[in-house]
Amino acid sequence: MIVHELTHCGSGGSVYLFVQDLKDYSFLTNYSYMIGNLLIFIEKDKMLFSKYELFQDIENPDGFDKTYLDPDRIIDTVEGEEIKGSDIDFTMILDELNAYTASEKCAIATEEFIPPGNSTSARYGLLKQMSYLELYLKRCYEKYPEDWKYITKHKGFAFVIMKLWQEAEKFETAVKDDPRFNPGSKPVSEFVYNPDNYKIIEMFFEESGILEYKNKNFKDIDAEFDNLTVYDINDL
Repeated sequence: MIVHELTHCGSGGSVYLFVQDLKDYSFLTNYSYMIGNLLIFIEKDKMLFSKYELFQDIENPDGFDKTYLDPDRIIDTVEGEEIKGSDIDFTMILDELNAYTASEKCAIATEEFIPPGNSTSARYGLLKQMSYLELYLKRCYEKYPEDWKYITKHKGFAFVIMKLWQEAEKFETAVKDDPRFNPGSKPVSEFVYNPDNYKIIEMFFEESGILEYKNKNFKDIDAEFDNLTVYDINDL
């Protein structure tokens, strides 16, 4: 949980804590991600459709779905007024995908301390965020052609999405056969890797023309894409 939340500290508007030059940027459209010891800043000038639309695509939503996608969920109360989630796009899905990947890495690194008979839900959370990304891209392709065009033409953003997906897939696959990491994960895993769902990921990578960079890391492509800047925390 600590690693998960600390990963969020370099995300969104909090990036100014590390990079003062970014303190005046709007983080309703632009966004940042802390990935390892790197801060990845993405400039985008458009807010895409709301991630909360995905809630209507989920049959029998569970508590996890309600936490992240229910548009009617009350997230805070200020002076007696109930505050609900704003109509943000999928930058926050990517943020959570990144944070749950960090959680999975931590769970793997400390697996020797998991008591016999106990388990962790890290893989479940990671798979859920992967499923949300699939649902978002599918809805984007089918119902929001202008948004689909925007994200497939924004190569810097497409590269970030690809690297976040690759990292998530690598670590959730590493524990797929370990019962300590799999409480309730099977149905979500089957959804994510169902060809009818997974193909939207492949389609997005192909149409964005980003597959030629699949074996490159963020430092390899620093300054290669417009609107993507890489900061090394160790150099700040």
